[in-house]
Amino acid sequence: MTWIQPRKSDTPSRSASPNAELVSSAGYVHVMHHNTWQSNGLRVDVNASAGPPESTCDYYAFWTDKGCRTWSLGNTKCLIEKEAIATLHRRTPGTNDFTLVGQGEFCKNNADFQDGPAAAESDEICKQHCLKGDRGGGMNGGTGVTASAQQSDDKKTTVVRIANTGTKAESVLVKLSGGGKTSATLWSLSSKDTLAANTPADPTKVAPVKSTVSLEAPLTIPPVSAAVLVVE
Repeated sequence: MTWIQPRKSDTPSRSASPNAELVSSAGYVHVMHHNTWQSNGLRVDVNASAGPPESTCDYYAFWTDKGCRTWSLGNTKCLIEKEAIATLHRRTPGTNDFTLVGQGEFCKNNADFQDGPAAAESDEICKQHCLKGDRGGGMNGGTGVTASAQQSDDKKTTVVRIANTGTKAESVLVKLSGGGKTSATLWSLSSKDTLAANTPADPTKVAPVKSTVSLEAPLTIPPVSAAVLVVE
């Protein structure tokens, strides 16, 4: 499960960037953002450490050149290899938490997942490949949840924008600092056919769907989709 927590910040958060990686209905994506836009950016924490472990992966290494490798070693010893730009992390058994165990090191054992250089944009993305148990390399179904948030000048409306560029549905729990709100309006843009496109003959084939959702339960964000949550 992924947790998303908007917080007050002097620095506006980055956009969730639902663009070419999402369904081919960019016009609707832009309208969703425009119609719900607020001027005050909030800091957003996206944390995938909630819930039980989802894989047996117990090590990952991230390289500053944006390389990533993961390992499921169990009782097998991690065979240390030195490389200055690598950082090695070990999972705490029974949790989704990791500890930095090697600066300038990685396991030279056969990796479950290997990507890069110039592939994993951050240490967090590499960790998600491990938590999701991804295999092989490239965009192999790891979590693709990103988020941004804004608030109205009178602080009565908070908008959370979520994009899932991964190939799996993600369970997302939104936690608002201060609490108090239990429901929200959700606009969601998705399609079972990720190559679907709106044509002149069928201009609403992929269109936003409006619903009311509870903030006390996780939201299911479909793969390759964009969503806007409006809390008033």
